[in-house]
Amino acid sequence: MKTLFATILLVAIFGYQNAQAENSILPINLIRIPISHKREGLNKQQYDEVLNRIYKIYQPIFADQGKILLIQRSWDNDLVNAQAYFGPNGESVIDMFGGLARIRGLTPDAYALVACHEIGHHIGGSPVFGDLGLNHANYKDMSIEGQSDYFATAKCAKRYFAEEEITDFKQLDVASIAICSTVYKQFKSIAICARTVSASYKLQMLFESMYLPLEPVLTPLGETSYTHPEPACRLNTAIAGALCERDINETPVIGDSKQGYCIVGRDKIIASRPYCWYGVTDIAKNFIPTEQELRQKLADVLSGKKDFKDILPKAIRSLLRRLGVKGV
Repeated sequence: MKTLFATILLVAIFGYQNAQAENSILPINLIRIPISHKREGLNKQQYDEVLNRIYKIYQPIFADQGKILLIQRSWDNDLVNAQAYFGPNGESVIDMFGGLARIRGLTPDAYALVACHEIGHHIGGSPVFGDLGLNHANYKDMSIEGQSDYFATAKCAKRYFAEEEITDFKQLDVASIAICSTVYKQFKSIAICARTVSASYKLQMLFESMYLPLEPVLTPLGETSYTHPEPACRLNTAIAGALCERDINETPVIGDSKQGYCIVGRDKIIASRPYCWYGVTDIAKNFIPTEQELRQKLADVLSGKKDFKDILPKAIRSLLRRLGVKGV
């Protein structure tokens, strides 16, 4: 009997792992919300409206990158998760399970961030799993979990919420407005940011209500982690993305985590990826110029194109000024 039970358990776990592999909004979990469950989250119409808008925005963007976006609408599936993977012909698939859409308290705005996270796995740029030595063909070129969270608010949500006209601050969360007003000054930018931050808070509450730390943290201290960050860290990441002022049309790439995103030393620290998952070693890579960049900067100084102080990183110049150094 014990052997039979163990066999059944292994088969069940293996099945769950196949259904909820890498590149998902949540860690592997056993929570199920069938279609017969009392409606406490999104209904089918809201679910379709969110995914229709995501597809309208991102299908041409994927096409411009030579990719095919497919949104698998698994409304009848009771899994409380969402997943990104490659189709049999290389299509970029996001699988949106109905179980998560039906969870109590989920709003259309928060569900849009779920879809944005899965889109981010495909086009969110570095860090990707391959950057960390995880070179399986199924996910080596996909953005890691923290990066997908950052992409969701730094890029995707800004496009998504820009589709709607917000004319009154009364529609927005006061705390989110206060956060966003520290960076943005134009009404529309504040409104888009505030909706993003508000939806991120809602999603964090969902994560905290069901979060089970099933993933062992094996990443050495100070290095980038590829696993799902804890809820508080994910919220920090989401807010940082919402506050990042980099152009949404600046396309992220694999191999350069600086392109398209805010980084320490160039942009506001509060808008940069947090060290709770983005390792200090990667932050240092962004902060310190590469040898090629340094050679170019020195060449500019020697040729008279730039003054020496102009090649110093912005953060270093700021520090020197606080220390009383003049002329920097």
